[in-house]
Amino acid sequence: MSDENDPNLHILQAIEGGLVDIYETNPALTDASVVFALEVGKIAIKQIHGYAKSQNSTGEPIHQGVIQHVVKVGKEHIGKGLSLDDYVKCVDKVKRSVERHRSYGLRGYYDFIKKFL
Repeated sequence: MSDENDPNLHILQAIEGGLVDIYETNPALTDASVVFALEVGKIAIKQIHGYAKSQNSTGEPIHQGVIQHVVKVGKEHIGKGLSLDDYVKCVDKVKRSVERHRSYGLRGYYDFIKKFL
């Protein structure tokens, strides 16, 4: 999924690596759930920075690992050479990859990405 020329490759890899760990510890997690949780995670990180206050940043228990991971990685990188907008673009890039690979099964993205991390 990651473009080797992307200046935010390390952030994309941090997001993806955490997703692999979350998939491995939660066999009920599907790509559709991850897509939803990534969206909620974007809202949550925006709220931490004072935006998206009227949007719902809670998900079901199955989504919490992904949401917390998105927030954690964001906190580690935003403001340290990375803007909130650029971080959201990274999350969107991962989300597009999950959407693309989910056509290969309920956990198609996990089956794809675990080969690379």
